Amino acid sequence: MAVYYISNNGCDKNNGLTPETAWATIDHANQNISGGDQILLRCGDIFYGKITLPEGTAENPTVISSYGVGERPQICMYKITTSPEIWTEVQPNIWRTSLLDKANYTGNMYTDDTNVGFIMADGEIHGFRKFEFPDLSVQWDYLCENEFIYVFSEGNPNSLKREIRFSVNGYVITPMGHNIISNLDLCGSGGHGIAGIYHNVQILNCRIHEVGGSILVGYSNPRTRYGNGIEIWQDTENVTIDNCHIINCYDVAFTMQGYPEKGGWSRVSLKNCVMWGNHQSFEIWSRIKKIDGGMFECEFMNNVCIGAGMGWSDGPRPNKDCGAHLLFYATDCSTHDIKVKNNIFYDSKYALYYKMYGELPSDYDSDENFIYLRPETKLINSPYSYSFDEIEEFKKRSGKEKNSTFRKVTPTDETMEQLAERLKKECFGE
Repeated sequence: MAVYYISNNGCDKNNGLTPETAWATIDHANQNISGGDQILLRCGDIFYGKITLPEGTAENPTVISSYGVGERPQICMYKITTSPEIWTEVQPNIWRTSLLDKANYTGNMYTDDTNVGFIMADGEIHGFRKFEFPDLSVQWDYLCENEFIYVFSEGNPNSLKREIRFSVNGYVITPMGHNIISNLDLCGSGGHGIAGIYHNVQILNCRIHEVGGSILVGYSNPRTRYGNGIEIWQDTENVTIDNCHIINCYDVAFTMQGYPEKGGWSRVSLKNCVMWGNHQSFEIWSRIKKIDGGMFECEFMNNVCIGAGMGWSDGPRPNKDCGAHLLFYATDCSTHDIKVKNNIFYDSKYALYYKMYGELPSDYDSDENFIYLRPETKLINSPYSYSFDEIEEFKKRSGKEKNSTFRKVTPTDETMEQLAERLKKECFGE
């Protein structure tokens, strides 16, 4: 079991065993680490690519974290362009560049993926991906075709904006088992932030942001886009997510989903997190493979969830009305032993709940929350719906939020960070 250091001042020819002999890239770490190792990234540095963590043991978990002082180290999947010379105008206002030609970009040089989830131009996200050339009609509309990205722009893109970032498909971190992920900043994936089938994993004090929008390869609808902050697939146990910030995801901040073959999801806890600008905050969905599968001893507690359906993905996505804090598609498993308590759900563009069909699972225990909504926002968006003025009727039918506190949203010019801190003091006395 070894401790390896990675620094922007390092060199992959070093042994990586001290801060003075640090490696330079997480790509090198991917090729050299073993289960039970610790991988420490220097605070304040940015590392490009993605990492898969080998499985550790209970006695020696595989750890990825930070060392030094300063901002969390960042793992970033963006491909970045800064030069006008790499662009060719192939039609009036249609500009093309190759995202396979490494002479064209910096940043994530470690993947040949060109499935772009969104464009970030000088810090502003543009997510309007098109699938036919005639649909490229508004500034920053884009289309992916093989190695090329085509962008509608009234001028050379890198003449209009100094830096353009392209998120590409994939997961920033893929855990396996007996892993600890802590004190990291993860961004720029067109897929998920952290995702996989994993067990005995802790995700602590991380910031996950600017995620999603790539095409879900292999899905029946070839134009389906996706991307979650943290996704936990089926047959998972003993996972804790604590004190994380999850921001600006195409889909949901946190989801448990899949087709259980062994048992489902056991002892999964997400707590003390802050999330905003995601299309949804918390999702479950399940299809039956194991008849008695489901969610067991799971919890979503003490979180602050702000602005569901109000992020960058609301504009380009076709199914806008699923923007809600609590999301349900299929809920076919037999057990939904989940406690959703002591959370703050603040503002949602469409609804507090979204249910694709049928009733909410009876054993999904959502109560004692603080819920702030606009008068026009639905309590649930489903084949049936209730308005803010029909809270008692909603409680009676759904069995949810019986002891929750409902308040109306009031206008504010606070930043999301300021708002989150105010709400915690207002609701929890912190």
